[in-house]
Amino acid sequence: MTAVTVVLVYLAQIVPTMKLSLVAIAGVAAALIVAEHGPVYGMLCYAASSVLVMLLSPASGWLYVAFFGWYPTVKCLVERINRLAIEWICKLAAFNAAFLLLWFLLPAIFAEIVPKLANVFGILFLAGNVAFVVFDIGLSRLLTYYIRVILPKIQKK
Repeated sequence: MTAVTVVLVYLAQIVPTMKLSLVAIAGVAAALIVAEHGPVYGMLCYAASSVLVMLLSPASGWLYVAFFGWYPTVKCLVERINRLAIEWICKLAAFNAAFLLLWFLLPAIFAEIVPKLANVFGILFLAGNVAFVVFDIGLSRLLTYYIRVILPKIQKK
């Protein structure tokens, strides 16, 4: 999965119109490791792939390193709380911390992703939070499908 992650992030650097989508899909690869083997292996995959993506494709690698790579592990740990309101507060806090880190420390990332909206912080902040909620729900459904349907078929073979 580390190799898949590196390839997807590298493609994000080459394919200009799908940068954010490809990096998000790279994060899903890390999520599959977390779902199958737990958060420790998820963090090991994140650490190895982070080093490689920053060496091979630093322009797109920042999105992976700053959020999409570590979030699946955090999601796994946060969802163990089993209190929906607290889980969402923690998830949104994690996303907004990454968003603000990228916004203030690496503004070129946002200018590259959404060049015409880079000067409109409020709109991007709200849109980012909505997109994050959709991403989180989609990731949950994908992982549920993977664990219930795909994983049993893989383990039988």
